[in-house]
Amino acid sequence: VKFRISEFYQQYPKGKIRTSLMRFDRQNNNPGFVESVLIKAEVYRDDATLLAEAYSQRRCEPQEPSFFECAETVAIGRALSDAGYSVYSEDLGDDPCKRKIMLDDGSFYLKAGFRIAWARREMPQMLIRKEILLMTPYQAIVKATIENEGEVLATAHAMRVWSDAHAAGHFFLESAETAAVARALSMIGYDLPMGRTRQLFRSSCKCRLLYTTVRSRSNARIWNRTVSTILPDRCDVMPG
Repeated sequence: VKFRISEFYQQYPKGKIRTSLMRFDRQNNNPGFVESVLIKAEVYRDDATLLAEAYSQRRCEPQEPSFFECAETVAIGRALSDAGYSVYSEDLGDDPCKRKIMLDDGSFYLKAGFRIAWARREMPQMLIRKEILLMTPYQAIVKATIENEGEVLATAHAMRVWSDAHAAGHFFLESAETAAVARALSMIGYDLPMGRTRQLFRSSCKCRLLYTTVRSRSNARIWNRTVSTILPDRCDVMPG
């Protein structure tokens, strides 16, 4: 992360990196003991121009006594990655779709990092916003919004739950955040092949955002969240 920070300040000497403690949870049987923290990091090109933001949650673990500092560092690193400071930007190449990997079902997938780097290369002033709609110790729902020059291009949502089946399952918030961003970028063509197909899609689609309300019942509580989808008013080529 320190190399990303250095690279960022080289490009933006007046840039700002700000962090905030969004919430902390105390242990039930020991109110004086903080069990987990949620940190938000924001990256600004100058005093007022936001480039990216990211969240990170960490719990107190025996093998990670500095969990607060760890959460803050991870949030900063993820925000800088969304701002374009990552290995994905360096490895993007002329045709980002060549970076797709084959999944177990035979389909091809472009990692979120490459989608972000690709979009950032074409839209240097792009802003990636995140909003946590639901956050519990075992579940997170995140909304991602892609903006460029004040215009909302797409929004998307993702949900992840805690899992002990693999290491990444402990970082369900970050996973939901990444998935939401990847889905939003996919909606504006950042997983389509280079060439005429993608050009037609990008140029002929006049996008309209539709919002609906989703209601879900859990433990006798009802929560509402806004889900958006992106629809073309007219589009000669739809993404496959």
